[in-house]
Amino acid sequence: MFGEATPLADEAALVKRAVEIVSEDGTTTAQIQQNSKDDALCSNLPDAAEGALARALTSHQSLAELLLQYDRQAMRPFIKLIHQLVKEGKRIDLGGTGCGGFSASRVLSVEWHPLYLISHG
Repeated sequence: MFGEATPLADEAALVKRAVEIVSEDGTTTAQIQQNSKDDALCSNLPDAAEGALARALTSHQSLAELLLQYDRQAMRPFIKLIHQLVKEGKRIDLGGTGCGGFSASRVLSVEWHPLYLISHG
């Protein structure tokens, strides 16, 4: 879909997040479920998909800027988290089951969260 512009894993992560965001919209989800693809493509879906991309971009950009610019103190716990996950060969399970990795709620705890560190540093 994107050619050689980005690694396939990055593309998959973007699509996964966009699907999650679009799925939060009950109207768009109902239109997709209850209509043909052609009809769904002429409904709320295009706007919802664009909105999902904008939200994903804004969210990831804000978090990255927070770590890279706002307070370098927050970077150390982030690096430790990356180290731990790579060292143990684990991934964050966004589904919350913890299968094959750590549940997001456990890993993304208040102790390492950059906003917590900034306000309690």
